[in-house]
Amino acid sequence: VEEGAIGEVLDGMIEIGVRAHVGRVLAAELQAEREKAARDRLLHAVPAGDRPGEADEVDPAAVDDPGSRLVAEVQVLARKEIKSLEDLRGKKVNFGPAGSGSSLTGTLIFQRLGIKVEQALIDQQSGLQKLRSGEVAALVRVVGKPVGFLRNIPADAGLHIVPIPFTKQFADFYTLGELTSKDYPNLIPEGQRVDTVAVPTVLAVYN
Repeated sequence: VEEGAIGEVLDGMIEIGVRAHVGRVLAAELQAEREKAARDRLLHAVPAGDRPGEADEVDPAAVDDPGSRLVAEVQVLARKEIKSLEDLRGKKVNFGPAGSGSSLTGTLIFQRLGIKVEQALIDQQSGLQKLRSGEVAALVRVVGKPVGFLRNIPADAGLHIVPIPFTKQFADFYTLGELTSKDYPNLIPEGQRVDTVAVPTVLAVYN
């Protein structure tokens, strides 16, 4: 075989190898772009009020018991004239976007207690604005305490946490929870606590 022919073969092999490498790089970049686009679509599919972010970050200094993070407390925020869930009968209550944990669990809580309310299903930031303006009587969040969305509400907002007594209606799927003044100093008087219902949480991974 002539030397020139060998050179051409080698050049061809090198070119093929370079093309293959470039192809792999481009394919990896394309896959990365697709994954990023998928994450962006997933994020923007979640209403702004229920997206994770600074407003929903837990303050580690405010957590008495790390084990409390294994449950998500049902947290009902209302104006101070609302003393109990019964006071919400027939009134408009925001449960967050349809399909969210708050909308599903919150609806079941009221159904089990036999308290019929007018259901609103809007993002919680908008719900808070409507609560302040009086357009809704309360809003429901199901999330581990303390959550910045509630913790950052000013003390002069005229709002508080409504208690949910733990009764036999909840004994099958729920557990006893409590919210304290340390969790929400602007919503619960100092040294006091508010009983509520909590939802056990499970971390599941795919191996």
